[in-house]
Amino acid sequence: VSLWRYPDDPYLPGLAAASDSARIAPILHQLGADPGDDPRIRLRSYRPGRRAVIEVQAHPYRLFVKVVQPARVAALQRRHERMAEHIAVPQTLGWSHEFGIVALQAMPGQTLRNQLEAGLGPPPSGSALIRLLDALPSIDGARSVTGPIDRLPTHARLITAVLPEARDRLDRIAERIGTGEHEAAAPVHGDFHSSQLLVDAGAVVGLIDVDTSGMGHRSDDLAVLLAHLATVGLGSRNRLTINRYGRELLAVFEKGAAAADLRRRVAAAIVGFATGPFRVQLANWPKETAARLGVAERWLET
Repeated sequence: VSLWRYPDDPYLPGLAAASDSARIAPILHQLGADPGDDPRIRLRSYRPGRRAVIEVQAHPYRLFVKVVQPARVAALQRRHERMAEHIAVPQTLGWSHEFGIVALQAMPGQTLRNQLEAGLGPPPSGSALIRLLDALPSIDGARSVTGPIDRLPTHARLITAVLPEARDRLDRIAERIGTGEHEAAAPVHGDFHSSQLLVDAGAVVGLIDVDTSGMGHRSDDLAVLLAHLATVGLGSRNRLTINRYGRELLAVFEKGAAAADLRRRVAAAIVGFATGPFRVQLANWPKETAARLGVAERWLET
């Protein structure tokens, strides 16, 4: 067990500086980014020991600071530069090996998830999302991205550790999922879901969190998106709209992948999302976890 008080993460030495407006402002100035004189700091995401994203805002400037382990920051910078030649990703405004941080521009639009939950505007078509994935470039030395079926045993162990009564249920799910069909490796995002896609007027205007990208299976990117929509829909007031959109995407995605294989990958990805309620300590996490496992089971019934 490792324990520390936020933001003093021993694996992310830049997190303490990025979380302090007085400390991050001069660092960003040195990198060539201008956060203004009195920036406001907001933590947007944090995976202990792995990465964090801090929003820095001071009118009229707005940018994001991604914090990673210092040994990974140069590769992250190169990945953003390479991808920016092909698709709309945040431009880097500067980076620091010492702190393990990359300053990224704020992009237009809103996340697809927010748009769907608010019921605003048409979402992008399945064909548009496939074209976006087709545009992902190959990157020399890119890591191999593990898909949801390969990660299933790890996620099942995590759930069983905190919810032992789910063991038999998870065993049955894993048995029905089995192994995925072989696919040729292709460039993938690695965590392709509705909170990573920025949209405006029905078009995708940005793709974020590309540090998860690498070489993997295209069906896994499609499956993660479908699994995320199915999971988000559980607690959304626009559940019917989200579920309908998921069905529309499935009809398009199945044309380029084996239908049964894609559904198995979706079910495996949903099991991965079922670890979320405990990780973020929802008050009713056992019920939320069980509900997500139920969604995974339904994907295996069709």
